[in-house]
Amino acid sequence: MPLKKLISSCILILNCLVFSSNSFAQTEVVRISMDQALSKMYSVYYDINLLDKTIQQLDEFKTVKVAKMLPSLDASGRFVYQQSKMSSKLPPLSYEYDKNYYRTNASIEIIQPLHFLRLSHEFKQAKFNKQVAEQQLDALYMELKQSLVSLYWKAVVADQIIDIYEKSLSTTSKHKETLEKNFSNRPIRNDIVRINSDIEMRKPYISRAIADRDTAYRLIRFICNIPQDKKLILTTTTIPLFNPISISGSDTLIIKSHPKVEQWRLSESAFSYASKRENMEHLPKLEAFSTASSIDVSDIELLNNSVSDTEDITSGIRFNWPIYTGGRINALALERGIEANKSAVSFHKAEAEVSRDLYTFVDQFNAYLDVYKSEKIAVRLSKEYFELTQKRFFAGQTTAFELNNAEFSFTLLKISRLNTQQKLVAISSSIDTIINHQKKSISWPEILDFKTKSTEL
Repeated sequence: MPLKKLISSCILILNCLVFSSNSFAQTEVVRISMDQALSKMYSVYYDINLLDKTIQQLDEFKTVKVAKMLPSLDASGRFVYQQSKMSSKLPPLSYEYDKNYYRTNASIEIIQPLHFLRLSHEFKQAKFNKQVAEQQLDALYMELKQSLVSLYWKAVVADQIIDIYEKSLSTTSKHKETLEKNFSNRPIRNDIVRINSDIEMRKPYISRAIADRDTAYRLIRFICNIPQDKKLILTTTTIPLFNPISISGSDTLIIKSHPKVEQWRLSESAFSYASKRENMEHLPKLEAFSTASSIDVSDIELLNNSVSDTEDITSGIRFNWPIYTGGRINALALERGIEANKSAVSFHKAEAEVSRDLYTFVDQFNAYLDVYKSEKIAVRLSKEYFELTQKRFFAGQTTAFELNNAEFSFTLLKISRLNTQQKLVAISSSIDTIINHQKKSISWPEILDFKTKSTEL
């Protein structure tokens, strides 16, 4: 019996500890705006870090090419101990001779390459390769920005959709209470059945919206490297002021400077210089040089008294000329030329694709803008009809069937308008990444007017 009481007491204490820890524990809250989310994503995205390192590497490679054009200075030396032994046993010249020497050899040489054209081609190739990597990084920033903006807004809209459905469920439940309280003296079985059906019908909509919202928030946490157990509050939402968009002639310059287009133009230039550089392998490599050397031989027995001392200064030009390479040089030059031609084709292809995307996004935006304007009018009229039907229902002049149909039509139109807003913002983000592709933060053109409030999960 005492053992049972002891166990029961331990269980009670543990339950109290667990309850108290759950009561006082607070989930850490992370408030994040859209620009903050972009900054976090950029800082942890592996491909961005890799391209950053590649750009640094190519910058150092460019420095190497510059250094090849400058003179180089080399020094060398050698210190040798030499032991000589001579002997003769032929009379009358029989002798033995031992001698020890120190031999010191020192030289310094300065070399100046003279094949500057070849070296300049190498430098230009390195410069363009770095610029290609920079454009690839800009294109990556653009794609990531577009994806995160779309996901961020999807999470915001999902929150608002949940709120609309929950209000719809609450309104329908109040209608049921009103029906049961105020009209209990008349046969209302059909209305009660209908209202119960409407209440249950709204619950799956809420569940699906919650699932969509949780998925969007989970992805934002993952992309921004935020622990999943932290509470996330999105502090940027939009109340857009939409205006029609048109494309002017100056937009062709925007398209040509787009990173997806520009990287191929730069790649073509890099391969062109690589091809020229390979062709110059047929020519001799020239370099000027000047060498100063000193040779000193000292007798160890005479305490380093000089036996011989020689100093030379030599200057001149030397060359290295490949006579036969088995076609290697021509093949390499042709290969680089083909790569340049492929980059030119890719340049025109990317230019056409970006132009097509821009015109398509603008057409889609203007089309959805017309839908959005119509939905605004439909929402206003549906609200008026619902409020009128609600008054008639409370006066006993209409059925719950008509009331709930009016309310749910109003609910669905509000959600449809929200979804249209989401599409407009997503398309606007796509247009923004083309027009303002050089900016890593949100920099909307005169398409949207951003305001802020909080939406909480």
